[in-house]
Amino acid sequence: NQMSDPETQVPITTGTSEQPKKKEDNKKKETCGIQYRNSITCVKYGSKNPVYGPLYSGSIKLAFYKKWNEIVSSGKVTVEEKQIILAMSENEGNMDAVQSYDSEILTAGAMQKTINPEGYGELSIQLWEFKQSNPDKFKELFENCGWDVKEIETLQKDKKVIKKYQAYYNDKTGKDLKILIRKGFVEKKYKEKVICIPMESFINACKDEDFQAK
Repeated sequence: NQMSDPETQVPITTGTSEQPKKKEDNKKKETCGIQYRNSITCVKYGSKNPVYGPLYSGSIKLAFYKKWNEIVSSGKVTVEEKQIILAMSENEGNMDAVQSYDSEILTAGAMQKTINPEGYGELSIQLWEFKQSNPDKFKELFENCGWDVKEIETLQKDKKVIKKYQAYYNDKTGKDLKILIRKGFVEKKYKEKVICIPMESFINACKDEDFQAK
């Protein structure tokens, strides 16, 4: 009824949409953000030839992040850097904000990091770093829900190897992934709630304190 596409959008390990009978199955579903299924709004971007896409505005202000003291005391962020980050975030979004309606494939978090149209970008780099530092949590929040990130090596003319990081959802990236995420977000659904399964797990991850730290 909400123009979802279960053939292509269902995460690879979350099972069916039926009511789970076991608590552990229910926990796995919630891990992939199924609890946010009716929380994503169809919004419009631009006035001439507008683009329609998903938006979850979130509710967690960066200033209220629970582990600020831990990050500052460990030396990962200085007090001055914290103040600058908090000031900048007021012009960006909430920690758990996720959207896909502009030129990028996906934008997430208080500093609005993005997966760019080719699947690369700062958010893809952060996914790779999180995968290395928190492999179990990455598997729980992303890999089990269809998301992954790959290291791509390219050889330059001067024989220098450049490493880039490309995000995937169910083996789709770039233009195909952008189309998949925005499927069902059309003019007649403007301002309505529309299902976007690939985004649900990102919303859930942005509410996780370990991923918030990244």
